[in-house]
Amino acid sequence: MAKAAVSILLGDLTKFIAEENQLLKLKGVKDQFEQAQRVLRQIQAVLKDAGSKQEEDKEIGGWMSDVRDAVYNLEEVVQEFFFEAASKNRENSMKIVLKKLARFPKDGNKIGSRIESITAVLTELISRTPSTDGGGATSAERERDPRQTTPSVREGDVVGVQGDIKMLVERLVNEENCHQVVSIWGMGGLGKTTLAKMVYNDPGVRNHFSYFAWVCISQKYQERDVLGEILDQLNSGDVQQRRDFTNTTTHELADQLHTALQAKTCLVVLDDIWNHEVWQSLRDVVPPVTETKSRILVTTRNTQVVSLPNVNTSLYEARLLSDTESWELFEKRANFGGENTGSNYEIKRTLGETMLKRCAGLPAAIILLAGLLAQKNTASDWNAVHDGVVKYLWRDTAFNSPVSVFERSYRDLPFRLQPCFLYLAQFPEDYEISTKRLTQLWMAEGLISSEGLVPSESEETMEDVSYRLLDEMVERSMVQVGGHGSTRMIKTCRLHRLMRDMCLMKAKEENFLQVQDLSAATFVQAAPINKVRRLSVYLKGEVDELAPTRTESNGHLKSLLYFVQENFYSERSKNLLVSLLKDFKMLSVLKFEDMKAEPEVELPSVVGNLVLLRFLSLKNSEIKRIPSSVANLVFLQTLDIRCAEWVSVEVPDVFGEMSQLRHLYLPLNHRATAKLSLANLSNLQTLVNLSSEDCNLNDILKLTSLRKLVINAPRSTDLTNLGEFMRSKDISFDRHLHSLSLMAGNGTGDITMEVVSRCPQLRKLRLNGRIKELQDKFLCSYLTKVTLEQTHLEGYDIERLEKLENLKLLTLRMDAIKSGTMVFSQRGFPSLQFLSLIGLSELKEWKVEKGAMPSLSKLHIEYCWGLKVLPEGLQYISSLKELTIKRMYHEFCSRLGEEGEDFYKIKHVPSVTNLQ
Repeated sequence: MAKAAVSILLGDLTKFIAEENQLLKLKGVKDQFEQAQRVLRQIQAVLKDAGSKQEEDKEIGGWMSDVRDAVYNLEEVVQEFFFEAASKNRENSMKIVLKKLARFPKDGNKIGSRIESITAVLTELISRTPSTDGGGATSAERERDPRQTTPSVREGDVVGVQGDIKMLVERLVNEENCHQVVSIWGMGGLGKTTLAKMVYNDPGVRNHFSYFAWVCISQKYQERDVLGEILDQLNSGDVQQRRDFTNTTTHELADQLHTALQAKTCLVVLDDIWNHEVWQSLRDVVPPVTETKSRILVTTRNTQVVSLPNVNTSLYEARLLSDTESWELFEKRANFGGENTGSNYEIKRTLGETMLKRCAGLPAAIILLAGLLAQKNTASDWNAVHDGVVKYLWRDTAFNSPVSVFERSYRDLPFRLQPCFLYLAQFPEDYEISTKRLTQLWMAEGLISSEGLVPSESEETMEDVSYRLLDEMVERSMVQVGGHGSTRMIKTCRLHRLMRDMCLMKAKEENFLQVQDLSAATFVQAAPINKVRRLSVYLKGEVDELAPTRTESNGHLKSLLYFVQENFYSERSKNLLVSLLKDFKMLSVLKFEDMKAEPEVELPSVVGNLVLLRFLSLKNSEIKRIPSSVANLVFLQTLDIRCAEWVSVEVPDVFGEMSQLRHLYLPLNHRATAKLSLANLSNLQTLVNLSSEDCNLNDILKLTSLRKLVINAPRSTDLTNLGEFMRSKDISFDRHLHSLSLMAGNGTGDITMEVVSRCPQLRKLRLNGRIKELQDKFLCSYLTKVTLEQTHLEGYDIERLEKLENLKLLTLRMDAIKSGTMVFSQRGFPSLQFLSLIGLSELKEWKVEKGAMPSLSKLHIEYCWGLKVLPEGLQYISSLKELTIKRMYHEFCSRLGEEGEDFYKIKHVPSVTNLQ
């Protein structure tokens, strides 16, 4: 983490020196700042090599810890200087500030001497950098892979994988739909190796292939050794062909293996490939699929490993066990049964089920826990394990214990990803993390920099860089995907419970953050209390306190995130806010969401003192007024003031100087006290809940970086005028704007489609208001998600919607269609996966022709009281997996039962929810 700390500080320091060069001169600290910059660059170069040895050498680990602490100390001093400079710039013009500083040149002496002192410490640390090229073998090189002799799972105890084995065998032996490479992918501990062994020993596989080889790659890899081992195993069936490869070059070994795979019917298993370079070095060995019947089976925790051009690959994602499968495996391995009868059995079963929740379906953890409990005979012994289950799961350092599996994955992360991963420890257990919000937090913390931009991608933003980093952690099986959006990008993510345990443990070791659960009156600490830089606070139920107390250890707190249980109320919210804003002035991140209070409170004006803030969110909190002092927060990148919908929020004109603002979320119910100045926000990407009465809508056309725009036009004429202006000036939001939402007259006005037609790259469109005619020219072919409400479309407008080839989600609600008949024609909606019909009061008949919606997976129908029956065509949609019927008349619902007249239309649907 020392690397990350250096990188973050170096970026901030370089930017500040460039922008405030004259200020640094007048304060007499320019030389000290530049010297610190040079030393940080030297440290960065040294760390590039030392970081790879940190886990293997205690001396290097201790040295890096000293570097990290010194960098943190330097960051505090620089942060204080930044704060003072920003505060003075806030109060007066820069010209006046410079004059004042010129009169007091000695003001910088104290700061300068502190920087010199810390820089000297860093210089001394560079001079005694531990050697990283010793002759002795490292612990990693000495590490033996026990899986070659000791399987992690007894094959007879594996559960729930017979169907998976059958499918994998078919992929390997089927010559008509053949795959050169079949990959089993997933996080550590899922049993990938065991599954591969069962496939390897399957009778169908043994009968199909004539030669076999199994090689464990792991993190230690020597191409020559691997090639030789594969050849040796493939030749081992013929004693005459065994040979010594000592004098054979790597190139010759590769040629021999290529020939063997081409001439024979071989199955080669490459177990536990960690990085892409390994597979790249082996790709020339694999013959084209048309020239061989040999196959390769790979296990990996990184999908990037097996992504090669011109290689026919099949990816299988190993899965977590279901609750039933988890219990079956646990029961077998814990020897749970036999004499465990009566009350003893029930007590132990209850304890076992509770402990299994911590394992969250991970086979390696279940086996470790079950093996421990198999040695415990009494309920009291089980209860003791239950009370410290996390400790028991993590204390075992065996090769396949969670601590070993996950720590190796963490060590393998590139250093740019490690702080991003540790940041996830702040979120509560099982928390669904919004990808967009995570991106904003990472950027505000300085974990994402413009250095990560791809030079050839001129349109790429730091948000795109952030998404790539998250995607890489998903591909490495460190982070789980919660859900995808309509464009298939990751919408939410989460950590497996045991992965989060490891994340917290590493955050503690790296002095990265602290988690404080005030609800439980306990502290779940992930950082020593002497230096707290990031704090995450959990609140729920009755609590004695709402805020951390300012101490010497948290005086330089950079980040404060509140996570509040739903329906949490406190009459102390106002005092809490005042306390936070006064005590922690160095904050760059403040997430104060879901705070409810009666009566509603005003955001204290002292918020304007937090001049270093880059992220501020008051989402779903009961704040009734935003003070004008918010205008001082000129470094803000994200401002989310979407306060509780039932609160009318007063918003002044405070955004004009926020040139760094990238994401602005206004309250749904708000009153602008003056016209909002937005024209200078050239970096703004997100603008949500803007009213046409708030500003001059023509100013929006100057926001050339906009990606998402949500506008409410109480007067329909505002949208009409905007559309006419765009047409007359031939202006369009090309390339950038991907999401557009328009509401006219609170849903009762008219929407001009001219604005929509000027957004040729739209992916998402939401319209709330009457549309006179839905012509083809108004609809972008890239649209993947469309929501229409109170649009009063005619039946023939469906013909235009169903031509959208990329449309995946369609919601028609509240009189979106005013026609009594709606027809989905053959080959209509070719990509549609989710359809929601809500509140279509005039709809009497819905026809679905055979061949319509061939990709439909989910169908939701609610409040469509005029609809009497489901369409006949649903019976032909084999892809339909979920049908939800809510708040429909009894006659409609009764037809869908097993004895009902319409049951034949939906009997093929696996999940049907029928709620009257």
